[in-house]
Amino acid sequence: MGEAFSGDAAQGEEENVKAELQMLMSMARKQEKLYQQQVIAYYQNPDEFKEYEVVGGRMVSDASFISVKTKSSVDDLLMEGVSNIVGGLFGLASDDEKDDTKSKFESGTKSLISGAFKAMFGSSSGSEMTQQEFFILPFGYTFYRVDVFMWRFNVDASAGVYDKAESVYVSVASCGVLDTADLKPDELIAFVQQIEGRNKDNILAWFKDYLEIRKGADELVREVQELDKK
Repeated sequence: MGEAFSGDAAQGEEENVKAELQMLMSMARKQEKLYQQQVIAYYQNPDEFKEYEVVGGRMVSDASFISVKTKSSVDDLLMEGVSNIVGGLFGLASDDEKDDTKSKFESGTKSLISGAFKAMFGSSSGSEMTQQEFFILPFGYTFYRVDVFMWRFNVDASAGVYDKAESVYVSVASCGVLDTADLKPDELIAFVQQIEGRNKDNILAWFKDYLEIRKGADELVREVQELDKK
């Protein structure tokens, strides 16, 4: 009888742990969906945010992941996962293999994200933590807006599922290309300085090159639209 009772108890405990894990994943998926809807809102209704944020353009890529931290997990690996999904948003290529501009941009972006969300890792205070950040990242002749949302839920140490999941993380990231027509002159100057520094000649040269590239792009779009009409 004692053995039968122990077996029933063990099976019941295992079922409880499974149910708790399913509940955690359900919470995580709801949070993921909430963040994804919030990202879309920035592009569907930009006028609601333009008064106090740099928004506009269209979203060109997005990514998300749900992860579970166990006792053997390392926070650095989880943070690397967050940085990697942000880095993966950019499909950038260099025409010169010796040009390390791309790698510097990607490493700088990852460092920026890691620094902003460092407080989310290594902390066990509070049962739930949320953090939302956006960044304007200039690269070449394009301005990107990157939104990153993080949610962390810490499992109570007394819960049966604690041995399998100390905490659950949700990360959602999106990348959009800003329309320069939506930028104010001072914002444009500030972003270009991130690329060219504060040298006046370099900034003016960037403006000149950008106008040439933009005019070429506008002409290309018009010609393609005319072809579509035929």
